[in-house]
Amino acid sequence: MKKNILILSTSPRKNGNSEMLAREFARGAEEAGHNVELLSLHDKTLGFCKGCLACQKTQRCVIHDDADAIVRKMKDAEVIAFATPIYFYEMCGQMKTLLDRSNPLFPSDYAFRDIYLLATAADSAESSMDGAVKGLEGWIACFEKAVQKQTWKNPNPYQGACFFHLGLALEADGQHRKAYDAFYKSTWSAETQSAGFYWLACLEARRGNLEQALEFVGLSLVRNWHNMNGRCLKAALLVFEALFGGDNQDRHRKSTRPQVINQFISVHSGHHNIRNNEIYIFRI
Repeated sequence: MKKNILILSTSPRKNGNSEMLAREFARGAEEAGHNVELLSLHDKTLGFCKGCLACQKTQRCVIHDDADAIVRKMKDAEVIAFATPIYFYEMCGQMKTLLDRSNPLFPSDYAFRDIYLLATAADSAESSMDGAVKGLEGWIACFEKAVQKQTWKNPNPYQGACFFHLGLALEADGQHRKAYDAFYKSTWSAETQSAGFYWLACLEARRGNLEQALEFVGLSLVRNWHNMNGRCLKAALLVFEALFGGDNQDRHRKSTRPQVINQFISVHSGHHNIRNNEIYIFRI
């Protein structure tokens, strides 16, 4: 079936290695009978996203530069291929900027379901492109239709990163039940098992289910004992269990339990606010 394919060469260099790769990808797609458009960012002006989120209401960016037209092309494409050189074991800055500026697509009726990454690197190690792959997976996870296409034949994909990042996006959006399901699916993959169980523990603790939260954080630590957030969370849950557990607690402590848990989780879930040498103490 003929598809509309958009290929984005994000390298700042004209006729660079990754752009040559993009051209070959385009040639193969055209020979297969698809509608193909190749865009290069080397001569485009892309400003940094301001994080104002105005685009979530208007589906258009407040910054008027070349990114606006490119994002509209991305919306109509059924397949998007990103070509990037690997800089410092990551995607190039132009590609990351474009991904950030594509935020107007999030609430839109976007057409893309298939995403490809074409990358070139000076380092021949197989792991040299892992950073770029994970970065793009995080972007894909914010577009649930693309995740559904990835998993329509196999609901238990080999890679769990798409579900984990989807869980983060849903949690940030306040969709806790859907986030819970996404985090749970992310635990089926070894690479996201520790982080997935950790977030499940956070969500269960927020609900006041200490026993289930302790079980999940224990599974997180089995996978990665050096997860300091998980160890801090487990310590706090054990303290809460000692304070509020049992049948002989007074009514005030029982009624206070969910409030204290929510107070802790709201602080603890923000990874950037946690340092390994911090201890949170709540006086009841």
